[in-house]
Amino acid sequence: MEALGSMLGGTIASLILIRFFNSFEIMTMLSLLNAIAAFIFIETPRRKIVRLAAVLIMLLSAFLWLSGGWKKIEVFSFKKQWPGYEVLDARNSFFANLVTLKRGEQISFFNNGMRLYSVPDKRACEEAVHFCLLEHREPKDILLIGGGVAGALDEILKHPVERIDYLELDPELIKVAQDFLASGYASALKHPKVFIKNLDGRYFIKATGNKYDCIIVNLGDPYTAQLNRFYTREFFHEAKRVLKEQGIISFGLSSSDSYINFDLGRYLGSVYAALQKEFTEVKVIPGNIAYFLATGTPAGLTYDYKLLMRRAVERKLGLQYVREYYLSSRLAPDKIYYTENALKKARPR
Repeated sequence: MEALGSMLGGTIASLILIRFFNSFEIMTMLSLLNAIAAFIFIETPRRKIVRLAAVLIMLLSAFLWLSGGWKKIEVFSFKKQWPGYEVLDARNSFFANLVTLKRGEQISFFNNGMRLYSVPDKRACEEAVHFCLLEHREPKDILLIGGGVAGALDEILKHPVERIDYLELDPELIKVAQDFLASGYASALKHPKVFIKNLDGRYFIKATGNKYDCIIVNLGDPYTAQLNRFYTREFFHEAKRVLKEQGIISFGLSSSDSYINFDLGRYLGSVYAALQKEFTEVKVIPGNIAYFLATGTPAGLTYDYKLLMRRAVERKLGLQYVREYYLSSRLAPDKIYYTENALKKARPR
């Protein structure tokens, strides 16, 4: 009976409670159930007092629920949790608690308390997309894993691509973006070249028969086991299978522009080593976000910023940040040498 009760409770929580009610409303229901159970089953010399307390709890919970008091308490708690921000929205999905915040003109999306994306963040979007697409001579088929709602789709569509498969595990995140982002960002989600798939990235890459010119992993650092799966040798092996002959995979990880200590070097170096075991050529673009690029084609990548800029001009991209002065600094030989050397020295044997 206990096992059946646990199964039933888990099913109700996943399919009904999390989907249709906020945290405080769920807490109200559980409080009412506990109070009712106490009222019915209590057997103690003080059962009258306990039953009276149970009745009071039931009445208080019902009053707060019917009067909207729990909603006010929820709003108050979010204001305390996110001081300095305007809380635009908070909702539960099957996968996470999603909170949308606004400060000034910038809107930020948080997943279980961790920041996913901020909009607008033009430089981050340009770096995440164009470092990869400019390395490819003719990118047509693109796989984007995460980050499309933050503007990455808009940047990809500046290139003469033919198809973008956009993987976003949580469909609720797409709905939030459509509700709160300016029409210019949300419109990319409806572009005829964009195909949104609410699937796990690892599962999709294992199952798909499609081949891609570029795979852009735009998920941020591996703070959780869920994200860590996208920075392993096993994932790189699977991704290599769905890349075309001159295909490129790219992603960014937090780093340092000027100093990489041993711990940071070990962290980045482990990913660097895993890439090198699966791909013929691996390059790293230094910066506070280090961008890793890998391909199975010998000499398929370049640090020549002039060549990259010629491609940007030919494609008429009109970039604001990933331009000559910016690329010449990011791709300075001394920075590249220092970063690659730090990762090679610190990586595990």
